Amino acid sequence: MFDLEKLPKQAGNYVIVGLAVDRFSLDMKKFGLREMPAGFYLYCGSAHGPGGLKSRVSRHLDLHTKKFWHFDSLKEYLDSTCIWWQVSSANFECEIAQFLFSLPGASCVVPGFGASDCRKGCLSHLVYFPNLDYVEQAWRELNRKTWDYRQLSLKRDEIG
Repeated sequence: MFDLEKLPKQAGNYVIVGLAVDRFSLDMKKFGLREMPAGFYLYCGSAHGPGGLKSRVSRHLDLHTKKFWHFDSLKEYLDSTCIWWQVSSANFECEIAQFLFSLPGASCVVPGFGASDCRKGCLSHLVYFPNLDYVEQAWRELNRKTWDYRQLSLKRDEIG
């Protein structure tokens, strides 16, 4: 069972892995109306403000928060399945997103998503994979990079 209390209050980087069981339409002012395919969405972020990883990830997973971050418009369509996270004082969200895009099966469905403040030229901080096999391969490849990521499973009813 996933317990949000176990997330550290330290700074770090994270990937939220969410599954869209069905196709859906995402309408965001900045990106317009997008038809989104069923599959896995990996959102790469960093948490270097007050409360660190625990605060940022908890906020992202709470369905009742006001829409502020790009992910807030997407989360209602996803069953979040797990979080990959690492404690780090350095911001690696761009490197992680770029790494994930380099893997087989990865594609960009919303250019610029989650990358408003990106200074490294990322295509997006939202990576799409069509099936679980690609996501599992991404996890294995991420661990080969020795970025010391941890994985926590979760279910929506456990996060409120």
